[in-house]
Amino acid sequence: MYKFWAAIRKDILILKSDIVGLLFMLVMPIAMAIIVTIIQNTAYNLLSSKNTIPIEIFNNDQGNRGEEFISNIRSTYIFRPYEVHEWTKENDEEWNSSKKIMVKLKIATNYSKFLENRSQVVSSLVLDSLGLEVAPVSLIPDIDFPVTVIFHPEMQESIRHSILAMLSGILETLQSKTVIDEVFTNLGKPNISNNIGINFNENKLIKEEKGNSTKPNFPINATQHNIPAWTIFAMFFIVISLGSSIIREKNSGSYLRLKTIPTPFWYILVAKQLTYLVITLIQTLILFSIGIWVFPYFALPPLLLPDDIMGLIVVSIICGLSAVSFAVFLGTSLRSQEQVNGIGAVSIVVLAMVGGLLVPSFAMPQSFNFFMNLSPLHWCLDSYYGLFLSNGLLSDILPKLLPLGIIIFILQGITILNLIRQRLI
Repeated sequence: MYKFWAAIRKDILILKSDIVGLLFMLVMPIAMAIIVTIIQNTAYNLLSSKNTIPIEIFNNDQGNRGEEFISNIRSTYIFRPYEVHEWTKENDEEWNSSKKIMVKLKIATNYSKFLENRSQVVSSLVLDSLGLEVAPVSLIPDIDFPVTVIFHPEMQESIRHSILAMLSGILETLQSKTVIDEVFTNLGKPNISNNIGINFNENKLIKEEKGNSTKPNFPINATQHNIPAWTIFAMFFIVISLGSSIIREKNSGSYLRLKTIPTPFWYILVAKQLTYLVITLIQTLILFSIGIWVFPYFALPPLLLPDDIMGLIVVSIICGLSAVSFAVFLGTSLRSQEQVNGIGAVSIVVLAMVGGLLVPSFAMPQSFNFFMNLSPLHWCLDSYYGLFLSNGLLSDILPKLLPLGIIIFILQGITILNLIRQRLI
């Protein structure tokens, strides 16, 4: 046992001599986790009640339907309307930076007339189909567009589509209400939709629930997504330090000298992996602690740990072991530090991309499923998400840990074969 602890002490001394590499493993993922979570948290909240979208509105309508449309926009609590009373050519091109205007909306002059005419036509068709006599209504010519929306050039396409969908929903709701009012007016009961208390804007018809969650109030936000993802990313980036350490010891002849010591070589191999496994657990502890206690100071939601803490520890150990296994696999397969640094860094980024860390797995084409299943980062992320997003138990994520165990076994097997081929064991 003394020899085993001596081997661990050797690797700790090597780590202490590489302060830059150690800081890289610990500080880089912290910075990335904070920056990316801040950015994504803003995107999460952009279209929610926590944030409002400033919108500049010019109401040129000569009736009262334009005001009703603006009132409906305001009642969504998603937009923050700024009404302008005069629209010039500059309004189409200039953007108010002080109010951070990202959307402009123009209501056409005859919007009310257009809407009411369409309602009268639909109403007459409905009543005629019921065998009731109504005065014929002529359809007025279409105006180009009753409402025009102008987006800031920097507005993302996904957000543009969401805003257009919300505005279209408001317009369609208002048109439906106008049609109903017109039908009852022709029946001699005007404004019945108001009299019976129907609220077309605030009446909620959809109940939102989160699937596969044993804890209904468990949050799904940028923090719950990003901290596990960047923890895994940090774990696997030990390939730079651990892989380089293996290369240095191979090229300097350290492995050959260690063979002269009356100690099984697997002592040294296990000690090295155990040392770096502890490093990955320290990374995990630091990042989780930052998510819990530091993120609230950046106005970010705090990280909530799952109920199954023992399951979280087991998953963290297995994920750390997979990162260590990948690092020793590369360290024993490659020949120089330059190869480890280059191939190691690029391979981690590629595996993170196909594994769902950088691009959500549901957004990738089906042709990527095969490569995604080969990425240990994918199974690590799936296991963490089973705890952090669904608040599951260890038993719930065992099917996700099994492929990860197979990958670890294969990487360790290749490592041993490499060492046998190189006559190091």
